[in-house]
Amino acid sequence: MKEKIISVSILLILILSIFSMTFVPKASGSTELPEYKGVHIESGLAGDTPLPTIEDWSTIPDSGCPTGDTPPIGTTVYDWSLDAMTGGEAYTMTLRAVYGKAEVWVQDDMSFPEGDPRNDNPINWEVTDEMCGYVAETFDAIIYPTDTAYFGKPLDRYGNDTIFEYLGWPEWTYDWAEVSDPADPQRTIIKVMNYRDYGYYYPTYPYFVIGFFSDTYDGYYDRNMIHLDCWQWWR
Repeated sequence: MKEKIISVSILLILILSIFSMTFVPKASGSTELPEYKGVHIESGLAGDTPLPTIEDWSTIPDSGCPTGDTPPIGTTVYDWSLDAMTGGEAYTMTLRAVYGKAEVWVQDDMSFPEGDPRNDNPINWEVTDEMCGYVAETFDAIIYPTDTAYFGKPLDRYGNDTIFEYLGWPEWTYDWAEVSDPADPQRTIIKVMNYRDYGYYYPTYPYFVIGFFSDTYDGYYDRNMIHLDCWQWWR
């Protein structure tokens, strides 16, 4: 039931978040790029895109990230899933918007590998505060009420019973996930990232993962959570 709720949430957010692909701007003299198409993670079109699990990851970099209950907008934290996915290259994210049932976190470094022609046009993976606010408000006003009216509410999740705490990791690796009173335990984390799919490493590949939901990650973080790719939000 919860998987259906989050899956519909992803679909509606993506529709409302300007993911209609028509062309890709390119700098003069750069590699000609395809008309990228966002696809479902389970379609197979984006190549082999396994999601990291705790069993695959045991190293934590030393970080001075803030701790405490639901942090203020602008807080930058360490995130395990980004660390595992990027091999320690881009493991921090910043809270960019909080509104009602939505909390939007954005990966700090969403650039492509060095020498990738897509880096010539950073607007294609730029996500502004205005965009984050729009997604948060739309989720709260339209998406959450629509989903819960049809499927019912997902489980309350407070972020105070994470797998990271059970593993004995430092508090700063998970304290940011806690939802404190009077915050709503129905609040969903919307995590925006440059997902490491096949197309991330090969710029001429025409498909990319547009977003995903993992019930495993919900369990790890003790929070309702969805993930969106950052590509061309300016549309």
